[in-house]
Amino acid sequence: MMPSVSMANITLTLLSNSWKDINFEKIDEIYKKTSLTQFLMGGAIFILV
Repeated sequence: MMPSVSMANITLTLLSNSWKDINFEKIDEIYKKTSLTQFLMGGAIFILV
């Protein structure tokens, strides 16, 4: 649970700055990187359990 909270705090800051600047490419990039990271972390936990 803690890694997701830390990731959300960092991501929300980056997203709010990108949204303020109307930078949709950066928002898309952040979304894809966060999704991939969460997928890999979840997969690693699934394999270990």
